[in-house]
Amino acid sequence: LLDCNPGLCTTPTWSPDGQLIAYQRQEPAPGSSSMAGPLGPSRVWILDMETKETAPLMQDNQVLGFSPTWSPDGSRIAFFDSNGGAIRILSLDPARSSSILLSSLMGEVGAFSPDGGSMIYTDLQQVGQQYYAQFWIARFDEEQAVTRLFDEPFEEQWPAWSPDGKLLAFGRRA
Repeated sequence: LLDCNPGLCTTPTWSPDGQLIAYQRQEPAPGSSSMAGPLGPSRVWILDMETKETAPLMQDNQVLGFSPTWSPDGSRIAFFDSNGGAIRILSLDPARSSSILLSSLMGEVGAFSPDGGSMIYTDLQQVGQQYYAQFWIARFDEEQAVTRLFDEPFEEQWPAWSPDGKLLAFGRRA
Protein backbone atom coordinates (compact mmCIF):
# COMPACT_ATOMS: atom_id res chain seq x y z
CA LEU A 1 0.00 0.00 0.00
CA LEU A 2 2.79 2.40 0.86
CA ASP A 3 6.54 2.61 0.21
CA CYS A 4 8.20 4.26 3.20
CA ASN A 5 11.81 3.79 2.05
CA PRO A 6 14.19 5.10 3.18
CA GLY A 7 12.06 5.80 6.26
CA LEU A 8 10.20 3.40 8.51
CA CYS A 9 6.42 2.99 8.87
CA THR A 10 5.05 0.96 11.79
CA THR A 11 1.99 0.32 13.99
CA PRO A 12 -0.76 0.58 11.35
CA THR A 13 -4.29 0.75 12.69
CA TRP A 14 -7.52 0.81 10.65
CA SER A 15 -10.21 3.39 11.24
CA PRO A 16 -13.49 1.73 12.27
CA ASP A 17 -15.04 2.40 8.84
CA GLY A 18 -12.01 0.92 7.02
CA GLN A 19 -11.40 4.09 4.99
CA LEU A 20 -8.21 5.26 6.71
CA ILE A 21 -5.08 3.78 8.23
CA ALA A 22 -3.20 5.68 10.93
CA TYR A 23 0.44 4.75 11.37
CA GLN A 24 3.66 6.10 12.80
CA ARG A 25 6.37 7.19 10.39
CA GLN A 26 10.02 8.01 10.84
CA GLU A 27 12.06 9.69 8.14
CA PRO A 28 15.86 9.55 7.91
CA ALA A 29 17.50 12.01 10.28
CA PRO A 30 18.79 15.20 8.68
CA GLY A 31 22.20 14.57 7.12
CA SER A 32 21.62 10.82 6.93
CA SER A 33 22.04 9.56 3.37
CA SER A 34 21.41 5.84 3.70
CA MET A 35 18.75 3.44 4.90
CA ALA A 36 21.20 2.22 7.56
CA GLY A 37 21.51 5.74 9.01
CA PRO A 38 19.66 7.02 12.04
CA LEU A 39 15.98 7.80 11.83
CA GLY A 40 14.35 10.99 13.00
CA PRO A 41 11.49 11.21 15.49
CA SER A 42 8.17 9.46 14.93
CA ARG A 43 5.04 11.28 13.74
CA VAL A 44 1.52 9.98 13.12
CA TRP A 45 0.40 9.86 9.48
CA ILE A 46 -2.90 8.96 7.82
CA LEU A 47 -3.30 6.89 4.64
CA ASP A 48 -6.57 7.31 2.71
CA MET A 49 -7.48 3.88 1.32
CA GLU A 50 -9.56 5.28 -1.54
CA THR A 51 -7.07 7.81 -2.92
CA LYS A 52 -3.88 6.17 -1.55
CA GLU A 53 -2.77 9.65 -0.47
CA THR A 54 -0.88 9.94 2.80
CA ALA A 55 -0.08 12.94 4.97
CA PRO A 56 0.87 13.77 8.55
CA LEU A 57 -2.08 13.84 10.92
CA MET A 58 -0.81 17.11 12.40
CA GLN A 59 0.55 19.83 10.14
CA ASP A 60 2.76 21.14 12.95
CA ASN A 61 6.00 19.14 12.56
CA GLN A 62 6.81 19.77 16.23
CA VAL A 63 3.96 17.46 17.25
CA LEU A 64 5.71 14.11 17.48
CA GLY A 65 3.74 10.98 18.11
CA PHE A 66 3.40 7.24 18.19
CA SER A 67 0.90 4.46 18.91
CA PRO A 68 -2.17 5.89 17.14
CA THR A 69 -5.52 4.54 18.37
CA TRP A 70 -9.00 5.20 16.93
CA SER A 71 -12.11 5.67 19.02
CA PRO A 72 -14.67 2.92 18.27
CA ASP A 73 -16.91 5.34 16.35
CA GLY A 74 -13.98 6.86 14.42
CA SER A 75 -14.74 10.38 15.65
CA ARG A 76 -11.45 10.67 17.57
CA ILE A 77 -7.87 9.51 17.24
CA ALA A 78 -5.38 9.38 20.10
CA PHE A 79 -1.61 9.04 20.12
CA PHE A 80 1.23 9.70 22.52
CA ASP A 81 2.74 13.12 21.83
CA SER A 82 6.35 12.71 22.92
CA ASN A 83 7.13 16.44 22.69
CA GLY A 84 4.11 17.28 24.84
CA GLY A 85 4.58 14.42 27.30
CA ALA A 86 0.89 13.69 26.93
CA ILE A 87 -1.74 11.62 25.21
CA ARG A 88 -3.16 13.83 22.46
CA ILE A 89 -6.79 13.15 21.51
CA LEU A 90 -8.04 14.81 18.35
CA SER A 91 -11.66 15.21 17.39
CA LEU A 92 -12.01 14.44 13.69
CA ASP A 93 -15.49 15.96 13.49
CA PRO A 94 -15.10 19.22 11.51
CA ALA A 95 -17.88 20.80 13.58
CA ARG A 96 -16.09 19.99 16.86
CA SER A 97 -12.44 20.23 15.85
CA SER A 98 -10.52 20.09 19.11
CA SER A 99 -7.47 18.62 20.75
CA ILE A 100 -7.28 17.33 24.33
CA LEU A 101 -3.96 16.71 26.08
CA LEU A 102 -3.82 14.19 28.93
CA SER A 103 -0.53 14.64 30.75
CA SER A 104 1.20 11.29 31.23
CA LEU A 105 4.68 10.14 32.15
CA MET A 106 4.05 6.58 30.94
CA GLY A 107 4.34 7.08 27.18
CA GLU A 108 1.33 4.87 26.54
CA VAL A 109 -2.05 5.55 24.96
CA GLY A 110 -5.06 4.34 26.90
CA ALA A 111 -8.19 2.49 25.84
CA PHE A 112 -11.27 4.27 24.52
CA SER A 113 -14.59 3.20 26.02
CA PRO A 114 -16.85 1.37 23.54
CA ASP A 115 -18.96 4.52 23.05
CA GLY A 116 -15.82 6.68 22.55
CA GLY A 117 -16.95 9.07 25.29
CA SER A 118 -14.06 8.39 27.65
CA MET A 119 -10.60 6.84 27.90
CA ILE A 120 -8.86 4.83 30.59
CA TYR A 121 -5.11 5.46 30.69
CA THR A 122 -2.16 4.83 32.98
CA ASP A 123 -0.03 7.53 34.59
CA LEU A 124 2.41 7.65 37.47
CA GLN A 125 1.07 8.66 40.87
CA GLN A 126 3.32 9.40 43.84
CA VAL A 127 2.20 7.95 47.16
CA GLY A 128 4.70 8.84 49.87
CA GLN A 129 8.13 7.97 48.47
CA GLN A 130 6.73 5.36 46.06
CA TYR A 131 5.49 5.80 42.48
CA TYR A 132 2.66 3.65 41.10
CA ALA A 133 1.28 3.26 37.59
CA GLN A 134 -2.39 3.99 38.22
CA PHE A 135 -5.51 4.26 36.08
CA TRP A 136 -7.14 7.55 35.27
CA ILE A 137 -10.35 8.10 33.37
CA ALA A 138 -10.85 11.09 31.07
CA ARG A 139 -14.38 11.97 30.05
CA PHE A 140 -14.87 13.87 26.79
CA ASP A 141 -18.22 15.46 27.63
CA GLU A 142 -18.64 19.19 28.32
CA GLU A 143 -16.87 18.93 31.69
CA GLN A 144 -13.88 16.99 30.33
CA ALA A 145 -13.17 15.64 33.82
CA VAL A 146 -10.07 13.58 34.59
CA THR A 147 -10.18 11.47 37.74
CA ARG A 148 -8.23 8.60 39.24
CA LEU A 149 -10.17 5.36 38.83
CA PHE A 150 -9.12 3.65 42.10
CA ASP A 151 -7.93 5.13 45.39
CA GLU A 152 -5.70 2.20 46.42
CA PRO A 153 -2.01 2.44 45.44
CA PHE A 154 -1.60 -0.59 43.16
CA GLU A 155 0.30 -1.00 39.89
CA GLU A 156 -2.37 -1.03 37.16
CA GLN A 157 -1.84 -1.57 33.44
CA TRP A 158 -3.30 -2.93 30.18
CA PRO A 159 -6.94 -1.80 30.43
CA ALA A 160 -9.48 -3.47 28.12
CA TRP A 161 -13.17 -2.58 28.07
CA SER A 162 -15.88 -5.18 27.67
CA PRO A 163 -17.88 -4.67 24.43
CA ASP A 164 -20.84 -3.19 26.36
CA GLY A 165 -18.61 -0.84 28.38
CA LYS A 166 -19.82 -2.15 31.73
CA LEU A 167 -16.66 -4.04 32.72
CA LEU A 168 -12.94 -3.38 32.59
CA ALA A 169 -10.28 -6.10 32.49
CA PHE A 170 -6.75 -5.12 33.51
CA GLY A 171 -3.52 -6.23 35.12
CA ARG A 172 -2.83 -5.28 38.76
CA ARG A 173 0.13 -5.83 41.05
CA ALA A 174 0.04 -5.08 44.76
